[in-house]
Amino acid sequence: MIRLPKKNRTSHHCTLIPVMGHLTRNLRQHFKIKAYTQNTEVAVFGDGFAIPNNNLPTMINSGDEDDPFPVDDCLFAETFSQETVYRLLGEELKIRQLFGANLGVAAPVWDAALHLCCYFEEQSVQLRGKRIIELGAGTGVVGILAARLGAVVTLTDLPLALSQLQANVCANTPSSGWPTSVPTVLPLSWGEDHVNFPSDWDLVLCADIIYLPDTYPLLIETLVHLCKNGAVLYLSSKMRKEHRTACFYEEFLPSRFNVELVKRDDKQNINIYRASLRKEQ
Repeated sequence: MIRLPKKNRTSHHCTLIPVMGHLTRNLRQHFKIKAYTQNTEVAVFGDGFAIPNNNLPTMINSGDEDDPFPVDDCLFAETFSQETVYRLLGEELKIRQLFGANLGVAAPVWDAALHLCCYFEEQSVQLRGKRIIELGAGTGVVGILAARLGAVVTLTDLPLALSQLQANVCANTPSSGWPTSVPTVLPLSWGEDHVNFPSDWDLVLCADIIYLPDTYPLLIETLVHLCKNGAVLYLSSKMRKEHRTACFYEEFLPSRFNVELVKRDDKQNINIYRASLRKEQ
């Protein structure tokens, strides 16, 4: 199989809606493909929780299937794209995922992002009119949804992910125009250029970005800056032991923030946290 990280592997009983996916000719020629279809299926849960059932070609791969991420950032030797339709909070989003050697873990829509969208609907979290920044936005599904619902959104990630983000923003422009404003797409490297961003956000959103322990101090530094004027922080994470994800929430984040676990999905091993910056004594 194509060597996707474990966190993209899901199994659910649900309604399936076929849409179109795409693979480049070079990829099909590069691998010995056992099966191929252009149909990608979208699983729609209840009032809108959607997870794609990736119907991709079966390919020869000698990598370690137990490894949740490859040693390096090159998940794929070639590049191919996949378009998936998600129906969330009454909005239909068409998200392009560009799998390739450069994007790495920024390419897919991760389950934790979809859980966060679902949580906002369950809890009737008010997004309209809110100033929102998303870190490590990847495909942009969370922030784009918020913008479609009337939020003023800034999507951030490393420079290599920005073209995918911008493409998805353009692909999801409502026929009547954005309710408030077009989402802004900007590069942000944690702990480096965060000071170039303001601190007057209403919400700071993070979906499945807690997996590299070396970056935890840099992320905390960035979050402190973004939240220092009272922003509410929402984080949704797959809780991976091998990446010490729990350590971030038990040690790093509480060192500066008041942290509350607001939802736990035992089956998917996904937690959603709400946090606010503690005032200095």
